[in-house]
Amino acid sequence: MKISKSTVKKLIKESVDELRLYEMFSFEVDPDPIPQKRQPSLYIMQSGHNGSFKVGISHNPRSRLKQLQTGSPYKIKIIAVIKDAGHREKPIHRHLKRSGKSLGYRTIGEWFPFVLLGSLPDDIYEMLDTEFIDTWWQH
Repeated sequence: MKISKSTVKKLIKESVDELRLYEMFSFEVDPDPIPQKRQPSLYIMQSGHNGSFKVGISHNPRSRLKQLQTGSPYKIKIIAVIKDAGHREKPIHRHLKRSGKSLGYRTIGEWFPFVLLGSLPDDIYEMLDTEFIDTWWQH
């Protein structure tokens, strides 16, 4: 069977037009269409009263700071935020409570005495501006 040149040209034009339409309206589909819930951030806040610090989790640490500040007569500052690390909060609390108890310090809820900052996990402690956290609250 013989195909005429005009038929070949027509088929090519139709194929090119289809390809252009495909490119215009195609999109990549996410291989995992179920959106992953974002993990909360781990934050560390410090009190201006005595340098005690709080380890907590929040999707919005600045908003959490405002909540805490409303109930506190002392200035509170965020000294660290680690994104998607909320899963570390409870193990850190347990560790700090054990460390505090062994050193003779009493913890109050999620607030820990200043001297326990050095008991934070190394990777977190190394993120802290130790010169700042050692002095800002003493003024």
